[in-house]
Amino acid sequence: MNTPDDEPQQESQWVKAERAWQEGVAKAFAVLEQNPDFPGALVRIHDRRQRAERNISAEAKKCLSAARLDHLLKVLDIYGEGFLRMVTDLASQKALATVMDDLFRKTWFQFSGIPLETIPPTSPFVETPHPYQSLRDQITKRAHFWVMKGYRRLAALSKREGAPTPSEVDLAPQARKSATRRAFTVPVLDKCEMTPNRWAAKAGIHPSMVYDYLAGKSNPRPQTRKLLADALHVNILDLPR
Repeated sequence: MNTPDDEPQQESQWVKAERAWQEGVAKAFAVLEQNPDFPGALVRIHDRRQRAERNISAEAKKCLSAARLDHLLKVLDIYGEGFLRMVTDLASQKALATVMDDLFRKTWFQFSGIPLETIPPTSPFVETPHPYQSLRDQITKRAHFWVMKGYRRLAALSKREGAPTPSEVDLAPQARKSATRRAFTVPVLDKCEMTPNRWAAKAGIHPSMVYDYLAGKSNPRPQTRKLLADALHVNILDLPR
């Protein structure tokens, strides 16, 4: 049973995790900013969003309305298309994935006004999920669409330029670990139509823990590995260490 003294500690842990998430987003933008076309991308995004906002209907201003969802998905597409052009290597693709996950979180809140953490994961065994889950999942799928577009763009660039594959490069331990983990998890996430942020939500952990795992920065404890594996519906022994 929690005591009153436990609550400030728990709150501070959440605040710390949220701060780590925001720092991760800031680092992602720092990577994208290295692209010479980044200022131009921001201008294009700004101008297109301004036009979308000017043409917004009264119905699209109503919380949880179908028109509002449609409007916000179009805005999400504007950001996705704009930042997609920044993808030139694996680092910028990872940055795109982080930014799109952050935009997904913000889009959901702008649409519903409901904290994302209060909506439980959609069970694969429920035929008709809760309406909020279905609406959230629509936004998740749109964000994931742009993340996968980034991987496809990167794959096309690598093939065109004849870039060496990870197996042909002397990767540092952390990068090698990240490559192994992503090689296993990205296809599974794609099949499940999940973003890393959604994976974290299903596992009941903070998104920063998933991103640290994918980046090869951390070695999750057995309990955390079990949560990660269960959320992907895979055997814990198959999940790369």
